[in-house]
Amino acid sequence: MVERVNGTFKKLTIPRNRVQSQRMDHQPGWRKPSSPGHKPHKLKLIFQYLVNQKYLSLESLSQRIQSFNYGYIERKNRPSGLKMDDSKGLGLNAIQSWCLVRNAPLIFGDVLERNNCYWNLLLLLIQIVNIVFSPVVTNGMTYFLKHLIKDHHKLFKSLFSEKRLIPKHHFMLHYPRCIRKIGPLLHVWCMRFEAKHHFFKRSVKNFKNITKALMNQHQRQLAYHWENFDFQRFEFGPVKKKNIDSLEGGDVLSSVFNVNAYCEVSTTNWVKNYGTEYQIGMFVCTGTNMEDPIFRKITNIIVHNEQAFILTCRVDTLYFDDHFNAYCINERADSFSVFPVMELIYYRPYDKQFSNEMCEKYYIVPHCHIV
Repeated sequence: MVERVNGTFKKLTIPRNRVQSQRMDHQPGWRKPSSPGHKPHKLKLIFQYLVNQKYLSLESLSQRIQSFNYGYIERKNRPSGLKMDDSKGLGLNAIQSWCLVRNAPLIFGDVLERNNCYWNLLLLLIQIVNIVFSPVVTNGMTYFLKHLIKDHHKLFKSLFSEKRLIPKHHFMLHYPRCIRKIGPLLHVWCMRFEAKHHFFKRSVKNFKNITKALMNQHQRQLAYHWENFDFQRFEFGPVKKKNIDSLEGGDVLSSVFNVNAYCEVSTTNWVKNYGTEYQIGMFVCTGTNMEDPIFRKITNIIVHNEQAFILTCRVDTLYFDDHFNAYCINERADSFSVFPVMELIYYRPYDKQFSNEMCEKYYIVPHCHIV
């Protein structure tokens, strides 16, 4: 590129990376990768605060994280060992960080007093994450999200004035506007694109011609995948035949299926629908009542006409505990209802969890903001 300066022509040099970024930004279909990098960064600062202020020792902090019961659903996402050195992160991948952020209030909420400003920073971050990951977002929620992000950034700078805001903090400012334009951000999430990186990371063995080596490995993997591909939308465990009248809530089941109470149905302990597993004893959200979610406990799973139906009993949502970021619930064995798994709006099931408090209360930690 040439520019005329004071009657003479001067050659301007544009950095290669800037040219590439400009080209890629204007290519149709190109996506900038999304990474929840600010979550482990904030968690590490709060963990350091807990240790420095003598709320917990470093050993006790690690022990709480390792020994906490994350439930069956999060068994593969539970965080591994933490890195509390001078690095920015905690040594966790994205899904482990998300799991730890959501469960941190139950793990450490008992050692901190309520309305602690450092704890409020974490709760603000969780509120933001829950709205961003919600499959249903109202227009009013986007403006609420705008103020949450503003309060979060102001509180972060007041508590950690020596720390700089990273670029991801700036990206967060655009979330409300993007949601109003294109809908819930969960549907344009780049996590699956980033998950593809794992294959290439573990495939690098030859560094002489790395692009050719990765290309060959990827083509072999694709060939093997398509040769053995057997996607099953609907899977279930061993089936038992039971009379409807022998099941709790059988009268509701017979009315839904329009059969008499002496007919047999196929029951199972677990079922998978599009990869999401449901088991007896788990909880599902079936709607809201006065802005409170309606949770129901799965008591039986029925397989009928290649569909899964869950027989559920009533669960009382007592209140939402801000300090633990969880709904306190009370189980009841009455008021049965039947729901097809395919028609659940919030299809992800929940586990019953406990805090480290001495009192025995049951909690459900939400995956997202429920409306």
